[in-house]
Amino acid sequence: MRFYVRDPVARRAAYVEFLDDCRRVRDGLRPNRVLETDIYITRRCNLRCSYCYFREYFDRPGHTPPPDPSFADLKRLLDRIEGNTYCLVILGGEPFSRDDFGEFLREARRRDIYSLRVSTNGLYLRSKREVVPLIDRLTVSFDCTRSAEYPQRMQQLLVDIVAAKEELKEQFPCLCLAWTTARHDDFQRDVQPLLDYAIAHNFEVKFLPVKIGRQVDWAAHQRIVEQAIQYAPPGTITNNPEHTRRLGSDFLITNCLQGIQYYIDIRGQFLYPCDEFPDQVVGSVHQYTLGHLFDVGVQKYGVFPKRNSVCGQCPSGCHSDNSYIFRHPETQLADLE
Repeated sequence: MRFYVRDPVARRAAYVEFLDDCRRVRDGLRPNRVLETDIYITRRCNLRCSYCYFREYFDRPGHTPPPDPSFADLKRLLDRIEGNTYCLVILGGEPFSRDDFGEFLREARRRDIYSLRVSTNGLYLRSKREVVPLIDRLTVSFDCTRSAEYPQRMQQLLVDIVAAKEELKEQFPCLCLAWTTARHDDFQRDVQPLLDYAIAHNFEVKFLPVKIGRQVDWAAHQRIVEQAIQYAPPGTITNNPEHTRRLGSDFLITNCLQGIQYYIDIRGQFLYPCDEFPDQVVGSVHQYTLGHLFDVGVQKYGVFPKRNSVCGQCPSGCHSDNSYIFRHPETQLADLE
């Protein structure tokens, strides 16, 4: 996903640096900053959604669940990350469930990181509204499957989002509603009402594929995204139409770029090349720099993507999406102008 920078001075600096990194990628070099670094700051969550990727990837049988990182751990993590990424993506579990979440965001804002993006279920927006202005882009999960599992909470969530925006006004972050597509989704019945809501309140919508046993029905996902792009005004849907149209194993393998995104699990372990390989742990970010860990990953596991691996039937497309941004940077650069 493209990164968003609220501060105009930082936005201009990011433009210059990102343009230079796009040239580096074009020339076959690694960027000085990766597009984003994904971190997991908690396992705790106030929902138990049936399609939760966190449990499937990191809480599998035979794996002892690690404790949440301490605040000191997170500060050391920021020491390593700052200056190396355009966007810090904060994941869980539910990040807002941490009592020190506001303190962590304030610490991150003081670092050399252009953009903070938080992925959340949104249910803490009412009780922890004071920390929301510290975020550049807030990604709130909302889709048909979750609405069926938690109907009252999801309806209240839509009310709470608008209330937070009206109260915070210009301090309210760029908000993106993240819809996880499923085979049973019907566009008019399920998706169109959310698009009407997003259009009315000037929110973005991002469509993600649902992973059932780490398999994706790409055709169903593409159908929903294409219908949404045709229905909504330009700028509402963040999915790139050309990227979406070409989703599939062959395109993902040829499009993915190494070294443009970093993944760090809840233990502070560097995952190579991405979190579709949660067992390919390279080493601790608390002990080594990100660049060193990436190089060790290449030496230990080889060059990716590989056809005879998860890449051959990638159930995500997220890394490919970010690779596409570096290969076709026009829209991201327009966001920074």
